[in-house]
Amino acid sequence: MSQNLILSFFKRHGYSESDWEACSDAARCAYPSYLIRSVEPQGYCSYTVRASTKDGAEGEDRIIQFRPQQYALDLGIIDAAKDIYQSYAPKVAECMVPGVPAGLKVYELDVITGVPYQSWYRRKKELDGEAWEKQVRLTKDFAAFVARAWPSDVKNSKRRECDGKVGANISSKLQQLTKKLPSAFLRSRAQQAVTALPLLDRLPVVLNHGDVNPSNIIVDPYTGRLNGLVDWAEAEWLAFGTCLYGLEFLLGWQEHSSKQREFTYYDRAELLRKLFWEELQVRIPDLAGINSTEMMDSVILARDVGVFLWYGFAWDEGKIDRVVNPENDPEEVTCLEAFLTSGDATSFRL
Repeated sequence: MSQNLILSFFKRHGYSESDWEACSDAARCAYPSYLIRSVEPQGYCSYTVRASTKDGAEGEDRIIQFRPQQYALDLGIIDAAKDIYQSYAPKVAECMVPGVPAGLKVYELDVITGVPYQSWYRRKKELDGEAWEKQVRLTKDFAAFVARAWPSDVKNSKRRECDGKVGANISSKLQQLTKKLPSAFLRSRAQQAVTALPLLDRLPVVLNHGDVNPSNIIVDPYTGRLNGLVDWAEAEWLAFGTCLYGLEFLLGWQEHSSKQREFTYYDRAELLRKLFWEELQVRIPDLAGINSTEMMDSVILARDVGVFLWYGFAWDEGKIDRVVNPENDPEEVTCLEAFLTSGDATSFRL
């Protein structure tokens, strides 16, 4: 991890290099018997280090995270994530650590073992042999992860309100996209989502991870199993399936070179997609059978809404109110076009 990237976090939030050093020193003082080192990749809203035991004892490592007040964690949401998703989500506690610069909150997190998917996946269209088996395993595990949020008795469960930062403004945000997205295709798809939006009322409102991207997906590098997801800071109560844009990253990869921004799908991406939906329907019987068509159409709509909300707006210091454009946001526009062209409602029909 480049020191410049870490330092940019501190400068961006009004801190100095000495404040960075103070955080590192505070972590060493708070965990004197541990080795302290920065983790990769670093998040936009936090500085994160790993405290590792000097004797290498398994299960004793901790993640220490420093976050500005405006990016403080909602521990109620974090606790709910742990309760619902169990081992797929880390346990988090706020800490009082002496020596930390004013305005920074400190959290201790359990370590989810494994490596970020971002550093593990293959950038090659053809997956065969062991690589294919691992990708299948990971795709099915992602279905198991998503299924954990579905209520055991959905018909008799009281429906929550979508009242978070994203959920409280879904309709107005989609309306904005119908006017300002950079292509007629994207504007038309946004209008279709607006028209169909009432169908989301069929779905239970569940806790969705708010940033399912390759750096937050933690994988066992030897087996391809999904070990968990990190960074639940943006998690919200939204219609089931809103986080399913994350499936696309298991079906391909995005080029980040200055010359190319294409999202490339694996040769057998549609088979992986089919396996995902089959596994999800096995784990959620309400989505299977002859009477499930309307419910499945609603899940696909929730997936499309998630694509629009997460890639239709630029981050811009967390404001999430400016519609993306190809000049300033080429990666987001690439994801919009790729994700909304693929994964239509016919791809999972059994």
